[in-house]
Amino acid sequence: MNSYAELIISSSRKDGIIVDTNLLLLLIVGMVDPSRIEEFKRTRKFTAIDFDTVASIVSLYSKIITTPHILSEVSDLLESIGRDKQLFFENFADSISNGMIENHIEIDSLIAQDEFFLLGVADTGIFELAKQKYLVLTDDLPLTLILESNKLFVINFTHHLSKIR
Repeated sequence: MNSYAELIISSSRKDGIIVDTNLLLLLIVGMVDPSRIEEFKRTRKFTAIDFDTVASIVSLYSKIITTPHILSEVSDLLESIGRDKQLFFENFADSISNGMIENHIEIDSLIAQDEFFLLGVADTGIFELAKQKYLVLTDDLPLTLILESNKLFVINFTHHLSKIR
């Protein structure tokens, strides 16, 4: 891990982490069967090493913060997992029940933000929650840039962590 990521993690560890959709999907798939990461259309850009990296970072946090929008996106993407779909959904449900804190922000509040027009619903929700000093772990460049420009905690997996492959 690079020094930037280490600094951000040490600064935000006590508060919590928000794992964006693609990386949360990677975690769910990898927890069930790491060999499926590179087979599944929605995670094939990642490797089992990427899964280990994300899992090790998330394990440092006692609070995993999420939103209904992130959970809905992950659920929708898991729909196309193919074989053993029920097993993946059971793991997803178990992960939600045993370690995620779901935060709901009213849609009227999200669409009132200027960022909504750049990010959409799910990422605007992440932006709003990040203001509570949660680290955002994402691979989404537009979200990363907006979080960085607002001096919020963010690690872009592709930029800061995938270099360790």
